[in-house]
Amino acid sequence: MTYVADITRIPDLPLQAHEHGFACFSCGQPLTTSAVRYDGKGGSILLHLRCANEMGQRLIVDSWTNRRNNAPAA
Repeated sequence: MTYVADITRIPDLPLQAHEHGFACFSCGQPLTTSAVRYDGKGGSILLHLRCANEMGQRLIVDSWTNRRNNAPAA
């Protein structure tokens, strides 16, 4: 995840995204200034700072209970 101070200056997102605005991937509300960008295999998503924090916490909680199930054999 990468902090983006000004979402209007993201060079590799389509121009129409700048003209129509951005929405948070998590909550769907508009993004106006800063955001967190997550680049995945299928593309990028943008999140409010708070939404990114919550998503990170959920990922940790989801993986913690299964931390030993997929561990490599010693």
